[in-house]
Amino acid sequence: MTTTNKKLNAIEGYLAKCLNDVTEVTGVKDWEIMAKSRGFEYVCDARFLVYLTMRAHDSEPSYQQIGSLMNRHHGSIMNGIKAVNNKASYDKKMKLKVKALRERGHRI
Repeated sequence: MTTTNKKLNAIEGYLAKCLNDVTEVTGVKDWEIMAKSRGFEYVCDARFLVYLTMRAHDSEPSYQQIGSLMNRHHGSIMNGIKAVNNKASYDKKMKLKVKALRERGHRI
């Protein structure tokens, strides 16, 4: 197995942890987060939190790698991370969600 494959396997494994933690913090189901549709705002917020936690992984996956795993375009990943960071600056509920994810060991 090449180093690239090992890195991708580590990222895929981390996605499962991120999904689990975000579903517990937000109450949004993992299948809703991974669905193709935009869904409701609360689903988008949960999806953006997954993007943010994935980006903070030790192997620092690229936007394209995260997008590939989540069936999204890399631009969607970039915009989602920007949106959740922006929302966390003024929304108390989002701040609490980010704090809860940090308490679970995510470096966001």
